Amino acid sequence: MKIDKRFFIFAGIILLLTLSAYAPSFHGDFLWDDDDHVSNNELLRDFDGLRRSWFEIGSFPQYYPVTLTSFWLNYQTGGLDTTGYHVVNILLHAFNAILLGVILSRLGVPAAWFIALVFALHPVNVESAAWISERKNTLSGFFYLASLLSALLFFRLDNEDVDDGDSKYRSHYLYAASLIFFLFALLSKTVTATLPAVILLIIWWKKGRFSLKDTIYSVPVFLIGIGMGVLSVYMEKHFAGAKGSSWDYGFVERVLIAGRALCFYAMKLLIPYKLTFSYPRWNIDASSVLHYIFPLIAVAAAVMLFIYRKKIGRGPLAALLFFYGTLFPALGFFNVYPFLYSFVADHFQYLASIGMIVLIVMLLRIAARKTGLTGTNGTVAAVIICALLWSLTWRQAHIYGNQELLYLDTLKKNPQSWMAHNNLGIYYDIIGNYKGSINHYKAAIALDPGHAKAHYNLANVLVKLEHFDEGIAHFKEALHYDPDDLSAYINLGNTYKRLERYDEAIAEYNKAIEKKNDFAEGYYNLGLCQLTMGDAQGAVESLKEALRIDPTAAETYNNLGNAYSKLNDNEHAIQYFKKAISLKPDHVYAHYNIALIYSKMEKYQEAVPYYRASLKLNPGFASAHKNLGLVLHRLGQEDLAQKHLEAAQRLGR
Repeated sequence: MKIDKRFFIFAGIILLLTLSAYAPSFHGDFLWDDDDHVSNNELLRDFDGLRRSWFEIGSFPQYYPVTLTSFWLNYQTGGLDTTGYHVVNILLHAFNAILLGVILSRLGVPAAWFIALVFALHPVNVESAAWISERKNTLSGFFYLASLLSALLFFRLDNEDVDDGDSKYRSHYLYAASLIFFLFALLSKTVTATLPAVILLIIWWKKGRFSLKDTIYSVPVFLIGIGMGVLSVYMEKHFAGAKGSSWDYGFVERVLIAGRALCFYAMKLLIPYKLTFSYPRWNIDASSVLHYIFPLIAVAAAVMLFIYRKKIGRGPLAALLFFYGTLFPALGFFNVYPFLYSFVADHFQYLASIGMIVLIVMLLRIAARKTGLTGTNGTVAAVIICALLWSLTWRQAHIYGNQELLYLDTLKKNPQSWMAHNNLGIYYDIIGNYKGSINHYKAAIALDPGHAKAHYNLANVLVKLEHFDEGIAHFKEALHYDPDDLSAYINLGNTYKRLERYDEAIAEYNKAIEKKNDFAEGYYNLGLCQLTMGDAQGAVESLKEALRIDPTAAETYNNLGNAYSKLNDNEHAIQYFKKAISLKPDHVYAHYNIALIYSKMEKYQEAVPYYRASLKLNPGFASAHKNLGLVLHRLGQEDLAQKHLEAAQRLGR
């Protein structure tokens, strides 16, 4: 494939303008969902996590191992510094625009590099490029476009119309490359499963027909795409949680959603006004005639372009069908979790936007020719359009700087967003702005009284502020609307325990265990409560059950040691404390607890290294200083004993 020297010029311009437009987001914080994908994702921490992301279905709510591998590489090289994640996302977006320019140029599309630049700078793509979680889009887009380019070269669609002769088909290495890139695209995000249909669409556009060879070569690609698509639908329902009343729509209602979504996305590309992180969720009414207007408009646009295809060519229709087809997985015919908040999102149309951008530019070129806006005037108009898009993207990229900016902007444009209120409440809770947190949780509940998580989150803040009665009431509301929320049972039980209402606490822990028999956290909290009540034997039984379910929990071993210590079973107590240390060498209290038992057993020499280990981990541990001082006094080391006793007194004991 010969590379025109203009490629480097256009590619450089796209790269420079994209990086500059997205500069405000380079150091942006982790946002919504970024905790699941990166900051709290244990799969990124070691090689075993990498293995699990590839070979254990369900280790992550979506099976996107290539995307997780890219996050794993980011984490291994830069930890949780967000800059590296953002730079990779934005570079991928720029590379996608460059690949698009190459593809459109090879296909002979007029203004190919202008279209690529519009794609790079269009603000509707900010959500995909500036939001870390949407690495799924930019990475899958890269492999999607690489696969498409390989397929175009294989089928010789980059030249003039091809015939069915074998001589017109290139090396099968290109076909293999296209398949491999397609597989990597699917393993980054399965929305790319529409690629085989796109390839056939381009063949139809270029040739006006399909040959038998075209169809045969397309079959394996379709089978791979369908298989991954089925897996994705299954995981969205059973692992991501896309099921329940919020997704209970009949076929007619789903058609209405799809028609309205198509019109919505097209308008946001044509007029990128009030782009927001979460749009209002439409009320779909199949009995309203007005709701049928949108699907009728979508169908009418395709029919009109089909009728005029001989006059204006097949290109405009192909571009529109690309837009429709690539959006199909996100139009509402399949359940996806974000539909809980809205039926549309900017990142849903990342790849699909290419078709509509091509169509809009085609229509603009026709209008420009008819109005005489060509030559220098046309170039000036193109520069103005790109400058406007650059400024809108630069402004939109600021919004993704942190959660407060993002959700305040969302509420400004969508005041009814209970999701934004709830998430802003979480953010304010984390930074200690409890008043703001409570206000936003209450606003979320006012908009959606059945919002179980908002009740739960509000309850946690109220308990933190010692407003126990109100907190308990909201825990109960949370459980009323979501009786399967195990965390609500646990935190309600912990609140009762804090109030020394132990029987009520135990009742809540047992409810959680009844909901999930293998719930280690339920048994753990039940054991702690029994230990606090003085039922050490009951605590031993509960904590052992917790360890049976999760044998890696260092804190459970430590508290099991405490329970045995209460029973004066020092041998078992030391055994479990040492197990806690083996799992978590920096467990301050496990070291300290062993030292206490050795002191109680008058094994002072054995106690000293454990006291010292606890103080090395926490030099301000007053009780450890005091008890080490007493042990050293027993051992006749008066100077050292005095030093630690003085430290204990200085620290407040």
